[in-house]
Amino acid sequence: MDPHIRVNPASLPQTQRLAETHQTRQGPLDGMTLKVRRPEDDVDEQIETSYRRQSLGLDAPRTELQIRQMKINVSDKSHELNRSDAQQYLRALGQTKSSANLAQDLLQRLLKGTPLPPPGKSSLEIAEFNAALQRLDSALRGTDSDFIEWMSPLKAETPDLSTLTKKLQDAGNDAGRMQSLLEDFRGIPNEKEEVAKQFETLRFDLNALKGALRDAQSLPSLDERTKRQVREKVQDEIRELEREHGTHLLAFRNLLNKAGDSGSPELAETYDELVHGTATGLTATMEALLRKHPETALVQTVIPILEKTLSHELNLSEEMRSTDKEKLYAILSEIQTMHVLKTIVERLQAFVSSLGRLYGLAIR
Repeated sequence: MDPHIRVNPASLPQTQRLAETHQTRQGPLDGMTLKVRRPEDDVDEQIETSYRRQSLGLDAPRTELQIRQMKINVSDKSHELNRSDAQQYLRALGQTKSSANLAQDLLQRLLKGTPLPPPGKSSLEIAEFNAALQRLDSALRGTDSDFIEWMSPLKAETPDLSTLTKKLQDAGNDAGRMQSLLEDFRGIPNEKEEVAKQFETLRFDLNALKGALRDAQSLPSLDERTKRQVREKVQDEIRELEREHGTHLLAFRNLLNKAGDSGSPELAETYDELVHGTATGLTATMEALLRKHPETALVQTVIPILEKTLSHELNLSEEMRSTDKEKLYAILSEIQTMHVLKTIVERLQAFVSSLGRLYGLAIR
């Protein structure tokens, strides 16, 4: 090889790349004579970034800071939630009642041709607005029973009307229990005696119960043509929301999908800030996490879920990832480093305790 020819480091074999990384003047290495010109930017960083991007199937090299600050747009295709995912999404956000009420309000606006309100400013408000739209979309997709279920604030213990009917029957003469099962529904009396009287017989007839809940919440009966027209408007709103805030919504969805029962609005917000924030490096990332979570929760719950979600996102297609693949890889490396540091600290603590017992010292 002509020692005066400049070569793209990423195109050289690994041995030669390592040689060029550590050698700044002409000299021999394994029988080869190399002459490397030092560029203005850090060579190690350029080579490491280029190598890492190639290993992930990415191309144009970027500095680490550029990679950490990158964002991508999602496609115009809206991402529908199936029933199970939608229910998990709503439970994790902890806003079943407000989400159902918002979905009812949005439906009335769409039927009247009134513009919808803005979704809010924070990522959590936007996620909740999206959940209400997704709830409304699901309601318009199914049967009349599905419509009432999706538009009602059903709790986790009563995920459908059949279960609600059974729970009301099991309540027997316990008026307080009956009221607790129905307290989130609009139009239900506040006094438990009134609730017990109204649903004393309705709870034994599923169709009668559906009719009573429809009337109480002022839910309209929609023919298929109207359902289809309203759903088209809902999907337009979902697509517009995803065009403007798609990467944030994907961050919430991917986190809550992997968090399971441990999912929460706070945890989803943490993940969204992590993948879309400007914090760079292990120290900055750790400080950002400690500002939002206690140390015990961080070690036992938060970090394991973040690691699981980041690994999951790296295996998703580009349109389903919340940010650039390289940024996800960088954050995952930092999270895994935290695991290593935690293990080292635990072993050091155990070692210090052993020394204390060995020498009879009270070490705190």
